[in-house]
Amino acid sequence: MEEEQAIIATTTETTAVPDSAEKSTESAPSTPEPETYSKEEYKKAIQSSQSKAKYELLKELGINNVQEFKNLKGIYDTSIKEKTDLEAKQNEITEKYKELQSDLLLEKLGVSDEYKQDLLTLAKNKVDDKHTLEDVSKDLLIKYPQWTKYTAEKIKIGTEKTELRSKEYNKYNSDKW
Repeated sequence: MEEEQAIIATTTETTAVPDSAEKSTESAPSTPEPETYSKEEYKKAIQSSQSKAKYELLKELGINNVQEFKNLKGIYDTSIKEKTDLEAKQNEITEKYKELQSDLLLEKLGVSDEYKQDLLTLAKNKVDDKHTLEDVSKDLLIKYPQWTKYTAEKIKIGTEKTELRSKEYNKYNSDKW
């Protein structure tokens, strides 16, 4: 930074017009001769004006020097990358949560393991703002009751006949025929 100010100071000294030249142009009606610069002086003047413009721009942004800007840019790039990674993780966790939630629902409804994927495929196509996954799943289980674990068992109605009863039944029925 001190080097930049030193370059700016030397450039303004080389480009400044001496006081005697100003006085002579005011008194003489002729046009002043243009000053000529060497290539080196011209390059220094250009570099100086660029440095000055860069310094002023950084000051407007609240940054003291170029290195500080590079550090801030590095921090910004790192935080953008971290944000992208966190968003990806959030999406992954959200998907896993939805999957676990639907598995819990199917378990609660008593869906047989072999039909869980089929029910989810059909149910997800019918889910909208008015119908939740649970409502659609219940409707599908009414339509396809064989998909539940509980319908696989035979439900017994009444009591079993004992051996004695069976003999008595056969005895009375055999007489009739």
